[in-house]
Amino acid sequence: MANRSQFKMRIAQRRVRHFSGTIKIQQVREIESGQTKISEIVKEYEAASIPIYRWMKKFGTTKKKPERFTVESDGDNGKLLALKNKKNRP
Repeated sequence: MANRSQFKMRIAQRRVRHFSGTIKIQQVREIESGQTKISEIVKEYEAASIPIYRWMKKFGTTKKKPERFTVESDGDNGKLLALKNKKNRP
């Protein structure tokens, strides 16, 4: 009887595999629509989860990027403006 290790791909074989852009886009659309999960794609294609997250970043339509906030106190703004005005004066 065959054991599980005989069916697994070697590391060298995994590295040479490339997925077409259409497969990547299709899988990303399925993830975004909730039809499949990342873990299911990992098992089906025997791929790591990191490349799939890269696919989502590249081909995904629901890009969730955090908003950036800059917090400055009034005192800091006043000091910066005063320094700029001193430099601009002859």
